[in-house]
Amino acid sequence: MGLSIIIIHYNQDSLTNRCVESILSFNDINSTEIIIVDNGSDTRFTPKESWHSHDISILRLERNSGYAKAANHGIGKSTKPFVLIMNNDVEFREQGLNKCIAKFNEDPQLGALSCRLNYPNGKPQPVANRFPSIQKELIELFRLQKLNSRGDWLLGSYHNQEMSTYCDWIWGTFVMTTRKNLDLLPEKKLDERFFMYFEDVVWGYQFRSIGMKVLYFPEFSVIHHHSVSSDKSLGSVSKKNLMMENEKSFLLEARGSVYSFFLYFFRALNFISHPTRLNLKLAGKWLKMAF
Repeated sequence: MGLSIIIIHYNQDSLTNRCVESILSFNDINSTEIIIVDNGSDTRFTPKESWHSHDISILRLERNSGYAKAANHGIGKSTKPFVLIMNNDVEFREQGLNKCIAKFNEDPQLGALSCRLNYPNGKPQPVANRFPSIQKELIELFRLQKLNSRGDWLLGSYHNQEMSTYCDWIWGTFVMTTRKNLDLLPEKKLDERFFMYFEDVVWGYQFRSIGMKVLYFPEFSVIHHHSVSSDKSLGSVSKKNLMMENEKSFLLEARGSVYSFFLYFFRALNFISHPTRLNLKLAGKWLKMAF
């Protein structure tokens, strides 16, 4: 049993240093390599001298190629049978990677796994999610989620984050898989069509399309200092627009234009049913997406 931990780094040296130090403090996997993918940072990332006794390497990319491409570059340099892709704004505060690996050994159909991600104050983040769908929009439009106490119809913020569950996709912040699973994917790699945002949805779609499961596993947790680096480089409006564009691109390819039209139409109605100024503005955006 061995684990390759791939950390995507871009400009935030202090975050990456804290991430690596926390892994070294709480890692419970004997054979571990850490690959830091420096994704075209403005200044070259330099490892600490204290890391020299550990299996830690730096893979320098000349330009920022996006999260998914950086992850694939790291995977290409990795050597262990298990692979963990992580943001550099993750911090370990407990042991438990061995529990995650055990889940793959228990279930040969498990394609990818995420642990519980907590804000620094301990509040959990909505890691487990469903794919965008007309069914999902109708459930929210007619408030049917109130009939689902477990929250597993929609997952996301409706889900009880204490409960382990199979889902459609997990956040790309912490994605564990295996080299064997990656070899089953098209081109034997994670989809990298999107520079940033929505790539994790597509990864879930990849694993689900080949009959594999995606698991949210809260028995192990880490701290996620949410979107620290990306928020500095991309404003919230630009981020939202990019996410919308990527989602539509994915839906048109996966489900077609008619399906996408009705999905966005019902989503717009959902926002209109809560007529605040912001929601009406968003409803207008979703209607534009429909057409």
